[in-house]
Amino acid sequence: MISTLSRPRAMLAAPPRSLPLLLIIGAVALLAMFGAVLGVNVITTPDDPAHQPPAWIVGDEVPTSFGLIAITDVSQLAGLKAEDLAGVTHGVGDLVPPDKEQVELSVVVSNTSSRAVSYSFQDEFKMVTSTGGDVSQLPGASSPTGKISGNSSLTTQLRFMAPRDGGALILEFREPGARHASRILVGATDQAPEGVLDGYTHDHAASDQTP
Repeated sequence: MISTLSRPRAMLAAPPRSLPLLLIIGAVALLAMFGAVLGVNVITTPDDPAHQPPAWIVGDEVPTSFGLIAITDVSQLAGLKAEDLAGVTHGVGDLVPPDKEQVELSVVVSNTSSRAVSYSFQDEFKMVTSTGGDVSQLPGASSPTGKISGNSSLTTQLRFMAPRDGGALILEFREPGARHASRILVGATDQAPEGVLDGYTHDHAASDQTP
């Protein structure tokens, strides 16, 4: 009877063998969660604006030191193929190739202060893509540089050439001396089909060999 009664006490007193394993698993899980949070903070830190999602969209009034800017309209047009140009793919000014598209923006710049503000659209506006593709600003903006009188506004058109790679299009506005740019989501490009440069690149190669 004594041995029979003492056996449950021994079993209750014995520590579970799986406890150290559970502690290790719990510690690893906590470390993994801490690492994930730290990684997100590193990617989205304000000191790394390239990874920041756009804070504004088309139609939003984006605040500036002198007033605001707003994108009121967006037009996207894919570049023309060789057959669209009857094979004349060189010697055409501002030609947008078929693997790229022209993006035209209507922009309102409002100066709500009482002082005149100098501007330069070429220096202050830049378009980037979520895929990191090269985007170039095309000429054609009305009054590309100048001054906006106090309590007045102007409307202009900005034109860019962006790759057709399915990336999001983001307009950045950076005032002189500003640390970060204001980022506006203006749309996305489509994916250029396979062989879109057929005939186009051939004509360019032929023209390069012409004396």
